[in-house]
Amino acid sequence: TPNFGGVSGAVSYALGENATAAASASNVTSVNVNYAAGPVFVGLGYQTETPVGGGTAPAFTRLNATYDFGVAKLLVGFGRTADKNNAGVTTAGAEITEWELGADVPVSAALTLSGGVARSSDNVVAGDATRTGYGLAAAYALSKRTTIYGGFNSNTSSFAGADTTNRTTAIGVKHTF
Repeated sequence: TPNFGGVSGAVSYALGENATAAASASNVTSVNVNYAAGPVFVGLGYQTETPVGGGTAPAFTRLNATYDFGVAKLLVGFGRTADKNNAGVTTAGAEITEWELGADVPVSAALTLSGGVARSSDNVVAGDATRTGYGLAAAYALSKRTTIYGGFNSNTSSFAGADTTNRTTAIGVKHTF
């Protein structure tokens, strides 16, 4: 939609994706509403995926918000997936919830430092699982269109009493055409 005083939205409907594999074909309906004015942004999204052959339809809900204080931008997010198909086993009532909290701090006109923490919890047929992670990143604008960046991410998954930790380091160049 057009922007009405900072409010905009969209609706989408997709027919039977992956129609060659009838077991995985689904109709997807999604809607989102955003509010952006001054230092505030709030976005709400909702999506359902209805299997063509019947069965449980997963529903995804996502709420994100940012507030730009000038010296830093605070980022907050919450998500929920209900009746999620987990490894081919659909269980009515199963759900996944997640939240994120982060900040972007512009150190100079060219350099921005970012950090965040996130947590995800599952209640699925295979058992309860949690994942917790954090990330740190830096982005430096070489020009209006070219940025170099680097970051570190660590996440720990806990499932059936076993913990697994993964760490990732990345560097890159982004050029906008």
